Amino acid sequence: MQDFEKLGAFYVGKKVDDDGELTDEIVLYDSENRQLLVLNEFAAGVWLLIDGQRTIDDLKQAVVDCVGADPETVAEDVATFVQQLVERNIVRWRTT
Repeated sequence: MQDFEKLGAFYVGKKVDDDGELTDEIVLYDSENRQLLVLNEFAAGVWLLIDGQRTIDDLKQAVVDCVGADPETVAEDVATFVQQLVERNIVRWRTT
C-alpha cells in the first residue's frame, strides 16, 4: 500500500479577494523551496486530507463522500493534483 507525506515546512493561509473577503482558496508557502502555491477549493480540501496516513484511494473516497461528485472524475482530479505536488517536491510517495 502506498501513502505519501508532506515535505518541508509549510505555512497555510486563506486567500483574500479584492474586497477583503476570505475566499475558499488557501495559499501554501514552502519556506524551504521558496514556493508559493494557491489552491482552489478542491485542491485545498485534498491538501488538508494529506496526513501521511491516508492512501490516494482514501483521499479519493473522502472527496467523493464530501462532495458527492462522480467517482471517476474525482479519482482523476485527485491523482492529477497529487502528481503535481510530487513533481514540485511538496509531497513524496512512501511504500508502507
